[in-house]
Amino acid sequence: MAPIGGGVPVLVYKGKEGARLVFASDEDLVWSEPTPDSGGALMRSLPDGANPYTLTPTGPIGALLVAPDYVYFTTKTDGRIQRVPRDGGPPTVIACDSFIPAAIAIDDTFLYWGDAFANGIWKIRKH
Repeated sequence: MAPIGGGVPVLVYKGKEGARLVFASDEDLVWSEPTPDSGGALMRSLPDGANPYTLTPTGPIGALLVAPDYVYFTTKTDGRIQRVPRDGGPPTVIACDSFIPAAIAIDDTFLYWGDAFANGIWKIRKH
């Protein structure tokens, strides 16, 4: 694959199982990576891919949102929305239900998620 405007893509990180759901900023890269045991991990590195480390082990991730202080993510197998500090630490469950959140968003007050199976967009107050 090559960029439309020309040039050569540069590999910045090569995982064991393949990176998914990538977020990039001037500060870091954050991505999800499946693990061989059918689980997953949230990963973080410098913008150039240097010094990668695991923010937290997870189940398979359905959606990822990176905010200034936290990384929010959904898990496909148990319908949870969780967050972990952007510098790492234990995850906190923010919401859980009987359906699987497919996308997440936040504003100053609320956390929103969409679910194709329940045909709606839901919200709760941020903690």
